[in-house]
Amino acid sequence: MLKSIMLKLLAVAVGLTALAATGLGQEAGQTAEEEFVRGFTQVPTPKKTSKPPRTVKTPKPVSLATTVGKSGMKVWLERQIACDENKPFVRVAPTTVFRSGDCVRLQFRLNFAGYLKIINLGTSGNERTIFPTTLVPPKTSNTLPDNRGWKFDDNPGAEQLVFIVSKSPVGVSNVDDSVGSRDLIRNDSPDVEVYDKDLLPRVENEQVYVLSDATRLGKPIVFRLTLKHR
Repeated sequence: MLKSIMLKLLAVAVGLTALAATGLGQEAGQTAEEEFVRGFTQVPTPKKTSKPPRTVKTPKPVSLATTVGKSGMKVWLERQIACDENKPFVRVAPTTVFRSGDCVRLQFRLNFAGYLKIINLGTSGNERTIFPTTLVPPKTSNTLPDNRGWKFDDNPGAEQLVFIVSKSPVGVSNVDDSVGSRDLIRNDSPDVEVYDKDLLPRVENEQVYVLSDATRLGKPIVFRLTLKHR
C-alpha cells in the first residue's frame, strides 16, 4: 500500500515538473512582436464590488505612461523601385541594398508615449535632423517622410539613421550624450546597432524591434539603422 502511494506521488511530481518546463519554454520563446505588444500602455480596470465600501477614498490618478512588459520601438522600411509612381512601396529587410534612384519610406511605432528624434548621418558626413523632437502616441503607425518617400542620390554609400526616444523631451545634451560620447555596441541583428547593453535589437519578419530590457524606461532608447545603396 505504502509503495503504491509513493509511486502515485512520484508520478504527480513528474507531471508538475513537465508542466512547469512547458510553461517556461513558452515564455522564453516569445516573439519580438509578442514582447512589443505586451509593452503597450495599459490602464488598470477598476474591480467591481458587490458591496459599497464604508469609506470612500479618492483614487490615485493613473499615469498613461505606465507600461507593462518591455518599452520599445518597431521600425520597418518600404522601397519603391526607381521612384516609379506606378509601382507600390514594398516592405523590405533592413539588410536590403538600395540602388541610386530608388525611393525609401520609413514606418515606425512606439509601444508607449514617448518623445522621438531622428537624425540622418549622410554619406557626405553631414548631420541633419529629419524628425524633430515630437511626442509620439502609442499604438500609432507613422510614415516618414510622407507617402512619396526619400530618393537615393547618385552617391553610393551608407545613410545612417539615429533614433533617440525617451519619456522626456530630447534636447541637444541628450543627443550629444547618446551619440557623440558613447561607443556603439554591435549586436547580432544585421545593420542595427545600439548604444546601450540593456537594449535588445531583434529583426523579425523584416521589422526591426529595439526593446528595453527593463520594465520601466529609465533612460533613452538610442540605436542606429544603416541603409546601404549603390
